[in-house]
Amino acid sequence: MELAVKIKYSILLFFIMFSAGKSGAADTLPPQIAVDKDKVDFGSYEARLPKEAVYTITNKGGSLLKLVKIRNNCSCAVNKVDKADLNPGESTKFSVTVKGDSIYGPYSKNAYIETNDPNQKITTLNFTGTAVPILGISPKSMVYAGVLQKGGEYKDKFMLEAENDKVELGEPVVDCAYPAKVVMKKESQKSYSLEVSIRTETPGMLKCKISIPVKAPEGWKAPEILIIGDVGRKLIAIPSSLVLPKNMAQAVEKQVSIKLLGDKLTNEMINKITWDAPRGISIGPGTEKDSLVEYKLTLSPEFMKTAAKTGNQTLKVSIPDAEPAVITISPPEN
Repeated sequence: MELAVKIKYSILLFFIMFSAGKSGAADTLPPQIAVDKDKVDFGSYEARLPKEAVYTITNKGGSLLKLVKIRNNCSCAVNKVDKADLNPGESTKFSVTVKGDSIYGPYSKNAYIETNDPNQKITTLNFTGTAVPILGISPKSMVYAGVLQKGGEYKDKFMLEAENDKVELGEPVVDCAYPAKVVMKKESQKSYSLEVSIRTETPGMLKCKISIPVKAPEGWKAPEILIIGDVGRKLIAIPSSLVLPKNMAQAVEKQVSIKLLGDKLTNEMINKITWDAPRGISIGPGTEKDSLVEYKLTLSPEFMKTAAKTGNQTLKVSIPDAEPAVITISPPEN
């Protein structure tokens, strides 16, 4: 009888312990991210200086918090975190550093922290400021000149506004594949004009970099003006890519327009347009419309089925003394 009582007592004790353990597991709290602030404002500062925003991240939950992925939306900044796994109640430092001379003017950027917090998968932290350059360049420091005629001359003018009247500039340094002339003139105590002329003698890619040394104050990177473009005639196709349909049982018609940059298409040029196309594509006669030449392309079932298996196909459209246009034909999208 005494043995039976002991067995019953042992079973009851085991059941109580099992139930308590099960209840404790069910009551375990998930991880919970908390940050001491969600925004840092650097205010106005010299663009050459790096700026660091520091945040404190704390796990206020009941289980391990994992900082799975951290990123930001600016190439101007780098992230750093001291610890990626936080036990309940534990904290770590997270910093975002905006590199010097990496961004200019007012900005507002974000860092994104992905965690295993079930209630807040992504935490967004903002950092903002105004990076003041030593020299303002207008209308802008990077110019796309477009397609320029061979044998012509490209001209442009920029205004340079120094941050204060103590700024002293050196003579511009020109790095250009084409003959270029740059004249900088002081217009007032703080402003300068800079005139550029480039002779586009031969076909090719235009890339011209103008650096303006800062003699005083010391420690500043030379501001730069970049002019890019193409010299000579260039054909473009609109659209420049086509996607095959999923149903390839019947021939498909596609319309493509051809345009000439750097010159005007004449009837003589249109008559000299040639197509280098894969077998199974037929091209109808061109129709001139608003400085474009429109063509109707017919894709045969045989061509489409072959292209679907082998991958991207290309067509080349050419005229003498001009860069050809290329059209890419891709397999159907999944």
